[in-house]
Amino acid sequence: MTGISAKLKSEQSFAKSVVFGADGKVLGNAGADASSTEIQALLKAFDDRDTTVGSGLTVFGNNFEVHRWYEDPALVYGRRGDADSGEGVCLAKAKGSGDKPVFLLATYEYPNISAKVIPVMQELISEIAQDL
Repeated sequence: MTGISAKLKSEQSFAKSVVFGADGKVLGNAGADASSTEIQALLKAFDDRDTTVGSGLTVFGNNFEVHRWYEDPALVYGRRGDADSGEGVCLAKAKGSGDKPVFLLATYEYPNISAKVIPVMQELISEIAQDL
């Protein structure tokens, strides 16, 4: 298990998570593997707000509606399902060594909500990016 995978597994608010670089290489994961096709699409999520919000994010075999897209800090998040059985998703991006982007994708389930999970993700992706 990589140090990144250990950090992801220790974060109790994530249902599934993956960290990957700008080249699409998975650096660590917990709970599930994202397909290379999904990761290639996620690498483009910050390219165009309208496209990302319009098409949503497909991760771990599920499509999530996107309702927030921010360029700085680089965050995309949304959800699927309803209030009783829904699942949230967030994609965060930070600059690693040599200004190369590193991405953290996580899903979360109730009772975890975006207001709780996103600050945790921002701190974690910053920590991971500094270590690369």
